[in-house]
Amino acid sequence: MNEPAERGDEGSPVPPTGDKRDDAGLLGDDPRRLFPSAAEMFAVPYGEVADLQLETIRRRFETLAPKVTMLGRLAGQAGIDQIKTLEDGAALLYPSAVYKSYKLSWLEGGDFTSLTEWMGQFTTYDLSGVKAARADSLDEWFSELEEASPLRVCHSSATSGKLSFVPRSEVEWRRRAATIPFADEAAGIEDGPRRVSYQGRPIISPFYRSGHSAFLMSLDWNIRVHGDVSAVETLYPGHLSSDLLVLAARLKNSIGHDELPRDPAQFSLSPALIDRWAELRELVSRPTEDRLADFVEAVSQRFAGKAVWVIGPWPTLVDAAGMADHAGLSSCFRGDSIIHTGGGAKGRELSDDGYAQVTRWLGVGEIRDSYGMSELMGANATCSAGKYHLNAWTVPYLFDEDGTLLERRGTQKGRFGAVDLMASSYWGGYMSTDAVTMTWEGHCSCGRNGPFMEHSIERVPDIADDKVSCAATPGLHDDLVKVLAQWGK
Repeated sequence: MNEPAERGDEGSPVPPTGDKRDDAGLLGDDPRRLFPSAAEMFAVPYGEVADLQLETIRRRFETLAPKVTMLGRLAGQAGIDQIKTLEDGAALLYPSAVYKSYKLSWLEGGDFTSLTEWMGQFTTYDLSGVKAARADSLDEWFSELEEASPLRVCHSSATSGKLSFVPRSEVEWRRRAATIPFADEAAGIEDGPRRVSYQGRPIISPFYRSGHSAFLMSLDWNIRVHGDVSAVETLYPGHLSSDLLVLAARLKNSIGHDELPRDPAQFSLSPALIDRWAELRELVSRPTEDRLADFVEAVSQRFAGKAVWVIGPWPTLVDAAGMADHAGLSSCFRGDSIIHTGGGAKGRELSDDGYAQVTRWLGVGEIRDSYGMSELMGANATCSAGKYHLNAWTVPYLFDEDGTLLERRGTQKGRFGAVDLMASSYWGGYMSTDAVTMTWEGHCSCGRNGPFMEHSIERVPDIADDKVSCAATPGLHDDLVKVLAQWGK
């Protein structure tokens, strides 16, 4: 990563060049060079940030519209051939279901050639050299993509049985990882570290070590950019198979509860899947007490008293902390340890004292979460007032129930969409399924400039653009045994 820009007085950002076009390039390509700390990023008046955002989004559109087929189609439908205002970007947000708009039958039948052609519509990279026909599973397809291109695709969770695939590249993953420290740096009038480095911190995660889910890809690239592979401890040291993840979710949906039977005889499965039945059961259920106890004991002893970096979904942290409580383990790590979590309870009913258990086990005074999603890069940190503050490379929009763009003023509640300016090999415009309350012009008590969101976020009900036509995606009631048999070949 480039060396930080020169700085003037603390908290006063000094643009590296003073040229708006150059600074706009840094905003998209290297925000850490433009803003050496969160304090400097959030000290800039938002009007100046918006000017840089407009220049950056213009450049992204000019570069990507001729090369990214899906963006070209969207721009044609919207009648946009250039971006003149930030509001123009609101017409160029992909619908929330776009990254799962492929035919489910391609996965059922192992048609990874068609899936590759579909993926090619979203990226500037030429995928014609991908030997997709050699793949007979998702895991193998990812390998073929990585062998023939810089793509390092991530996917959403498999809750519904159908994944969203985001065509992110190596460059973008490194760029994302480089900006993560912003989420842990004090800004405005807050006390705390003005610049954070993760170098030398052991990394702890109560989940798998690697995989292609967005969470595991983020973990892996955080380790590559900031960490030491010899100082990483995860609950499961191996790779999470995307194929098994999908199968486990579909089985779970089929039987209507979390626990899979010990005997797979009721399903007509291939021998390959029967051999992996125990792994499938473990994916669906919570970790066994023995495994979790061993993990908690191991990390608490190995890294005792050290400043660690803990990365994990909230339910898994609560599970681990409960086991630590049972074992009498508390304040295991240094008080300035960094905790990255989010995602809510994931449908789980967690104990009322879960937060207290987690802070007690880790030995930290508080844990702040951040707002993010698979489709947009960056972690939008919670401030001392409990508000989510948006990073400068995220251009936000709000829409009312009928899809009308709301004005960027006052406090508004609506459906959240954004253009991610760090995306350079694909278009970063995306309409989420979240309803948020955003304050555009007010001042947060934490002292940060720019728009901020309330902590309470809801899901938008009855999302029409998520209901992909039946011709494109057979429903989850399709013959489960047929699906499993195809994937088990």
